[in-house]
Amino acid sequence: MVSPFDAAYITSEQQDVIDSALDVLQGACMTAAGFVYQPEYSQPDSTSPVDLSLWSGDWGPLDPVSAAQHGYQAPWWSEDKLQNIEVTPETDADRAYINALDGSASDGPFGGGCSLKAEQQLGMADSAWLAAWNAVDDIRQQADADALNDSQVTGAVRSWSTCMAQQGFTYQTPQAAMSAWQQTATIQSTPSQAELTTAVADAQCKVTVNLMSTISQATIEYEQNAVTNNLPTVQHLQQLGMAAVAKAEAVMTGQPK
Repeated sequence: MVSPFDAAYITSEQQDVIDSALDVLQGACMTAAGFVYQPEYSQPDSTSPVDLSLWSGDWGPLDPVSAAQHGYQAPWWSEDKLQNIEVTPETDADRAYINALDGSASDGPFGGGCSLKAEQQLGMADSAWLAAWNAVDDIRQQADADALNDSQVTGAVRSWSTCMAQQGFTYQTPQAAMSAWQQTATIQSTPSQAELTTAVADAQCKVTVNLMSTISQATIEYEQNAVTNNLPTVQHLQQLGMAAVAKAEAVMTGQPK
């Protein structure tokens, strides 16, 4: 879903520029501190893209075919089981490196070390940035909450519940169904047949009553109104983001501003 709030944030391409600049700045800082820096941001992403049409963290399974395989687990869980994640012991050298890069919790909400210094050089780790980001985030969260209370959305949720009841399941909301099955689930567990059956009915009922489209339409409407009513606040964050991008571009061209 394309959000009216997207204009307040930098694009993915601009984020790539910032990430590359952060690597340059953090690398210089870590080298000065006597460490061999391992780039954090500008390395190729080896993870598979997540298909958000299959599952929602807020609403559970969205696709009946996927639900028949994964139940109330996110489809990508099965692709990244805990037993496949290698955990190596942390050495004193590792801890020294991490402390130099990230600082410690006592350094404040942004952490510390070379990571903080790099963000500060791009103007992304100060009170003005944090205040602007939080202000827009608060406005957006309120708009999204208002959208979920819209009569069209609440009506669609009731229709979903009725659809589920017709198949023998007594859940008032998709969240209730998801919570009931996830209470005992772990990332390593295999869904039972009962869970799979419930998840398939859940996803199919979402499709039948057009639940997710109704939510998306209401969300866009409420978010657009929120952006319009709070345009100076949204534009302020946008301006800070563009300033950070300009500084990042200057770092990459060797002409810091």
